[in-house]
Order: sequence, then C-alpha cells, then structure tokens
Amino acid sequence: MVMPTAKKTTRSLTTAERQALFRERHLGSGACVELRAVLPREFGDKLQRLLQHHDTTKRAFLMQLIEDADRRILRRLKGAARRDYENGGN
Repeated sequence: MVMPTAKKTTRSLTTAERQALFRERHLGSGACVELRAVLPREFGDKLQRLLQHHDTTKRAFLMQLIEDADRRILRRLKGAARRDYENGGN
C-alpha cells in the first residue's frame, strides 16, 4: 500500500529575496559591481525612452555605452597616454 505524502508548500520568492540572491551570486564573487544613481526626472524619462527604442535593459544599455566610449578613446590615444588610460591613470 502506498502511503500518501504530505504536500510541501513552496512559496514564490519576493522581489527583495530574488534581488538579494542575485546580489549574493554576482557581487559576492567580485565579478560584478553595483551602480546606483539618482537622476533628474528629465533624464530618467529620456533613459526610459532610449531603452524602449532600443528594446534593451538599463544594464545592457549602460554596458554598451561604456564599451563604445572606451573603444573610441582607445582609438585616439597613443603611447604613454594610452598606457596611462589603460592603467586607470596610475
């Protein structure tokens, strides 16, 4: 005879719990850094418009902006100036 087992009830994680787990995975390893910014409403609205237009996330959009800007600067710099830039000005 098979005995009925009690059903385990699992609840969904809250947004705060999911965010905490994400931070633990990504920030705890040192592979990522967290950025926080408070922008004037005008710039927040422009950012939202850009994100919708490009069908992307804030994270992906910012990463692409940084990559593009870094690439443009590296193309212009030569010699010691480039080495200084690549070493963070040290």
